Amino acid sequence: MYGGLLYEKSNNIGDEIQSLAAEQHLPSVTQYFERDSLRSATAKEPHIVILNGWFSWHPEQTFPAGQAISPIFFGFHITDWNASSNYFLSADCINYFKQHQPIGCRDETTANVLRERGVDVFCSRCLTLTFPRRSAPPADGRVFVVDAKHIPIPGSLRDRAIRLSHGMKAIYGAATKREAAREVLSLYRNQAHLVITTRLHCALPCVAMGIPVIFFGDPDDHRVSILKDIGVPVYPEPPRLLKSLYRLAAKYFPGFYMRGINWDPEPVDFEDEKAKMLTRLHDMLKQTEQRISQMREHAD
Repeated sequence: MYGGLLYEKSNNIGDEIQSLAAEQHLPSVTQYFERDSLRSATAKEPHIVILNGWFSWHPEQTFPAGQAISPIFFGFHITDWNASSNYFLSADCINYFKQHQPIGCRDETTANVLRERGVDVFCSRCLTLTFPRRSAPPADGRVFVVDAKHIPIPGSLRDRAIRLSHGMKAIYGAATKREAAREVLSLYRNQAHLVITTRLHCALPCVAMGIPVIFFGDPDDHRVSILKDIGVPVYPEPPRLLKSLYRLAAKYFPGFYMRGINWDPEPVDFEDEKAKMLTRLHDMLKQTEQRISQMREHAD
């Protein structure tokens, strides 16, 4: 049996996109579990759940997960901007990770901090990089500017750009947020000539689909280091409080901010690495399925 994740308090459909990325590799999903309360997860039988993403809002309610969860860690991330890392590196969590190793980590920083504590890890990257590549770009594609209103972009791109946000109020139910995630992925796949974004889980699926991406963020943030690893530059974001100034500068003095930014990037060819990711994931799924089957046989 296979499980998926819910994000009751999330206001970012990037979480749903991560779940869609994981669930495309499962035969079916029979039960969903709230990401931020996995510790209390219950079910009649163990469910294989791919844990792709971060779990840092309420870590003390997340790990060790309940007996209903047979986890496959693939794309796991430990943040460093709140105190959750202290909990994830506690004895209880480290022991839990060792019980379910190897742990596939989204980035090298996460892999290193767990490796230093004796956990068997590998750098899996994120499963949003495993969406299928589109067969061809659209004949008359559009520029999508996603959660990047404060980014001064050239007029030639700005004039026909479609502006979107991955933000969605948490009051919307899981089904609504999931459908919104499906729709936005379909929109990128079918209509995007170029995507300009500050959202990691907009950039990564678009890379996977063969869409050129321009990403703005903190180049020193290990959360987005995965982009640099696969060949997508991370350009520094302009300060939001000075966005009007930067827009004026970009309009009248294009070299002021646009210098060094490639506004016409090529799509990244990630297919060989994607194939390696999928082989590793499918091997882990098969091993977990066999382990659960053996447990059932012994129980009988």
